[in-house]
Amino acid sequence: MKKLIAIFICCFVLSSFVVAQESFENEILVKVGMIPFAEYGFAGMGTNNPTEKISYFTLPTISVEYLRYVNTKNALGFSLSYGCPVVVTSPSKFSTMYWALQGKYRLVYFQKRNFNLYGELGLGCDLFLSESDIFPFFAGQLSPLGISFGKDKLFYNAEIGIGTEGSILLLSCGFRF
Repeated sequence: MKKLIAIFICCFVLSSFVVAQESFENEILVKVGMIPFAEYGFAGMGTNNPTEKISYFTLPTISVEYLRYVNTKNALGFSLSYGCPVVVTSPSKFSTMYWALQGKYRLVYFQKRNFNLYGELGLGCDLFLSESDIFPFFAGQLSPLGISFGKDKLFYNAEIGIGTEGSILLLSCGFRF
């Protein structure tokens, strides 16, 4: 596993030099998504007890993502997410939150000057934090359809996807440099 990580880092660093020479772009994004799929099911609504009055709600997942384009169609990067998928308000006041770190791959399949269509895949690890436990869990995000629009430096994205960063619709704002 250490060799695989070392190979990935070497390829990423070498591609960074190629990108710098060809002047492709870097992106930093801030994403907001609702209903993180795996975490919602894992933290579960199985805590419902019919004898207690329990109400629950979910909070948006906030993610920061960095991407570096290897060429005009492919980008590699990572994202760091924070989420609180289930907050149960009852006499016990239970809540679960998590931090997730994922490696990201983006494929741009349609490109115009101020408009792109893309797909994105992320894989990594969650750290769940509850009142007394900390434990790791699989993190993943699949967004088969993403739309990016805006100016050269400042842009906006909307993604349809499922995973750690949110399900159904994710909205983001980003900056290219």
